[in-house]
Amino acid sequence: MEIELKQFEEYLFDPGTEKAKDHLVFPLFKKLFGNKFAKELDAADSAELFIEGKLLMELKSDSDDWRKGFNQVLHYSKKGLTFSAICVIAEKFVAVWKSSRKGTGRWGVGGSSWPSSQSAARVEVNR
Repeated sequence: MEIELKQFEEYLFDPGTEKAKDHLVFPLFKKLFGNKFAKELDAADSAELFIEGKLLMELKSDSDDWRKGFNQVLHYSKKGLTFSAICVIAEKFVAVWKSSRKGTGRWGVGGSSWPSSQSAARVEVNR
């Protein structure tokens, strides 16, 4: 798994666009989840990575766009995808939110479901 973690680190520190470097993220998730995940073209509505009932991940180029990524995931949940956690990954940024409604993929806007330091594990990374 050392190679996959190095690739993931490369994604985090590469200032390129998400499309130019997304191939660096997928090997880690393939190692962790096997073939249980769907990549962008396979997942409903083009989520970057989707694991049914567990995780929906959105990639962004810039860490300032993390909220846009979170809002995209909210949109996917309205399309019927089910997941219990959201992950947004961008340059020097990783955040994971866990739903209080297990398996539904439903997220409220406002209250404790809205992204905050109390509802997320958020890391800004520096070398």
